[in-house]
Amino acid sequence: MFNKYMILTREFGNVTRNNQVTGFQLKIRIPYYRGVPLSLIDTVQLTVDGETYPPNQMTFTAGGRAYTFDELAKVTELEWFFGDPATLTVDKPGGLSSGMHTVQLGIVIRKSYWPKDDPDNLYGFLKGTGAANVLHEMEMASKTMTLV
Repeated sequence: MFNKYMILTREFGNVTRNNQVTGFQLKIRIPYYRGVPLSLIDTVQLTVDGETYPPNQMTFTAGGRAYTFDELAKVTELEWFFGDPATLTVDKPGGLSSGMHTVQLGIVIRKSYWPKDDPDNLYGFLKGTGAANVLHEMEMASKTMTLV
């Protein structure tokens, strides 16, 4: 529903450290109408120009602090609210070339009221409904953006 708001076109660019381009970053927003603790960000999938970057090659910055995806699982005190941009930073020596890039983003947010391990058996009333597939569905968005 909020997929068209997931990828922001502003601040899409390469990251430089010690005069070396070490990667690139982009601003993203949550595809869910509520805020969630960062620990409920289950999966992020990022593909740029057909190249997919694994979560262990990215950091997620919110609230002024960068987290690895392993660290996110433990961050329960900070929430990512609808409309608030977060930053995905990708380690990629040399970064991206200037010009147009096709960016595809997928995010899975666990809903705080559903257990992670076996939502099909929640109270037994969802069994056989297929509801669990909807609860953990990856929200996808795609944009063509210019890196300057």
